[in-house]
Amino acid sequence: MRFTLLTQIALLVISTVIALAFIRPAFEDIRAKQDEHFKYEDAVVKAGELNSALQELISRRDAFSQRDREVLDTFVPTHIDSLKVMRDIEGIFLQLGKPIIALSAGEVVAPQDASVFADGQLAVPQVVQSGTPVTTQDFDFSFVGNYPEIKGLLSMLERNETLLEVMSLSFEPVPVNISDENRSNDVPEGVFTVNVTVRTYALSPALQ
Repeated sequence: MRFTLLTQIALLVISTVIALAFIRPAFEDIRAKQDEHFKYEDAVVKAGELNSALQELISRRDAFSQRDREVLDTFVPTHIDSLKVMRDIEGIFLQLGKPIIALSAGEVVAPQDASVFADGQLAVPQVVQSGTPVTTQDFDFSFVGNYPEIKGLLSMLERNETLLEVMSLSFEPVPVNISDENRSNDVPEGVFTVNVTVRTYALSPALQ
């Protein structure tokens, strides 16, 4: 009787040791593989959502006529042509008959690539999260003019074939004792030194 009890206890201990040493790690390995499988399935689902979003954008693009697409490609191009933008600004001032005191281009700011894998999971790209990712660049310029000329400038910037968004506009009266190539000693009332910052945009190449 005692021998049978000892045998049962020994078998119980052995089975416990086997469970701890072999079976439990095997279950943990299976659980880890299941978790990895679920992550993969989630990545596949998100990739499908991304493809659907891109196809919808392509369908919207193809709904426009060729002429409209050419106009849109000029209005918001696939890359920023800084020289063209500066020529556009200079052309506007030629039409206004006003010289530019200063014109400079800022740094090109590229969109961050959000469609990357992080910790084994596919991150949702910016096109799905917050609209179309874009590249931007600011341009600063100044001139001397009156209120109607400022309004005329804003109107012409709005009609430019490439998108130019006014980010800031400030002006201050021109001192009477200043004389330079942009004005004479006889300064009419209501003439200002105007400082303007405009921003242009380009679509991310990822959407092409």
